[in-house]
Amino acid sequence: MPRNTKKLNIPGGGNINMNKNQDQLEIHVTQTCQWCYDDPSHVFPTFLPPGQVNPGTYGPYIPANDGKVTFDDPINPPCLPKSDTPHTITVSG
Repeated sequence: MPRNTKKLNIPGGGNINMNKNQDQLEIHVTQTCQWCYDDPSHVFPTFLPPGQVNPGTYGPYIPANDGKVTFDDPINPPCLPKSDTPHTITVSG
């Protein structure tokens, strides 16, 4: 079944809403940055590993569960996915 592709541009990413079993996520890195995330509901069984990421396209990542992933994508550390104003990827069935 074809999936709709949601694109997340980082650094500076915003919030993304996705539908489980319909959407997939591609992460487009426009300049070298840090990447970190918190996925307590195990929304994504595989995901972009935390740390420094170089420009390029990563994914697609297919959500397996409903939930909310918070992430951060600063140019320089620290990377704080649980900050006061995190970016989010929200998946619902």
